Amino acid sequence: MDFKNDFDKQWSKLESIIKAEMVKTSKTKDTIKLSKINVLIKQEVDKWNSDVQSEGVWLNSVAKQTPELGDEIKKVLSRIKLRNIDLNDPSKFPYIVLGIVIGLVIFFLTRIIFGGWFKILGLTAIGSFIVDSGLAKEWKKNKNRFNRIAVLRYLDQLEKYKNELLSIFNKDKY
Repeated sequence: MDFKNDFDKQWSKLESIIKAEMVKTSKTKDTIKLSKINVLIKQEVDKWNSDVQSEGVWLNSVAKQTPELGDEIKKVLSRIKLRNIDLNDPSKFPYIVLGIVIGLVIFFLTRIIFGGWFKILGLTAIGSFIVDSGLAKEWKKNKNRFNRIAVLRYLDQLEKYKNELLSIFNKDKY
């Protein structure tokens, strides 16, 4: 039996599900919740201990043929957990402050130029809306870039577990 090729198929399913969830979360939410991703990983790893899931059926057949290999795989699988990464999450604060400052500048410029309160308030509101829309787009772009980097870093962590499992198959005795 070619354990390594069969493992690749099983691992690819796990990896695809986790990656899809991280990408979906990064596009729909402000940040990726690591606790939710780790719960998903636990659910996926539990499939490897099931008698009815393809992952569990495969691992059980491996354990029957080569008990030591099955035990080593189970040990690594039980340790899979993603850790927090150190990235500077872009904050909305600088964009809010910049929006307020630009709004005040527009307010005072329109006050000096036009003088009437209704014109001042109207032009300030319109100018602030336009500026804040641009700032919101810029913040969202930075947030998306941050999330893409976070997904890649989390996938790198997952890849380390895969490589550890693959190294088990490369031992001479299997």
